[in-house]
Amino acid sequence: MARGSLDETLNHLLVSKDLGFCGNELYENLRAQIEEIRRLLNGYIIWLKTKKIGASEPGATLAIHELPAEYLIDPID
Repeated sequence: MARGSLDETLNHLLVSKDLGFCGNELYENLRAQIEEIRRLLNGYIIWLKTKKIGASEPGATLAIHELPAEYLIDPID
């Protein structure tokens, strides 16, 4: 759930950049922070799995492998 919210935040950031509400420097800074949060979140999830916290929860034995999202932007004429 947290990773989905992070991706949603990234999507809002991309839209704000495309609409001109966010400059390139701010965008790059926030994008770097999002990637750092993703790294930390994934590490925390791995740690939780090694501690067997939630071992009886549904989906505890499933592995999730996420690919980075690719956004295609068409130029505006």
